[in-house]
Amino acid sequence: KVRKRPQDATEKQLSADRNQTAAREEKSHTRARGKGIKPEQKEILQTWFDENYEHPYPNDETEMQRLMDESGLTKKRILNWFRKRRETDLDWRKKHAHRKHFISKQSKEILQAWFDENYEHP
Repeated sequence: KVRKRPQDATEKQLSADRNQTAAREEKSHTRARGKGIKPEQKEILQTWFDENYEHPYPNDETEMQRLMDESGLTKKRILNWFRKRRETDLDWRKKHAHRKHFISKQSKEILQAWFDENYEHP
């Protein structure tokens, strides 16, 4: 048996490392980036957002299906686009920030009436 000298093994390892690094660098230059949303797809979503500005959540299945059919995007991509759009729209965020714990005047009156009828004072 022929034993390899330690430096021969080290040289081979260095050569293999260089080849891997070169292949990785070449791949990174040729790798396709994630597909972005095309301008015409964005226009469809933006139009829906503008028309439903007070409540821009396309949760209704028929609306979601329509957006999917018109834009050619998946439900996940559409939901992500709307989430990011709401996050970046400062005017929308400021206007709706108080709605975290929002209760309508009518609901408040109903709850107060129930409380008044059912609460026994000590």
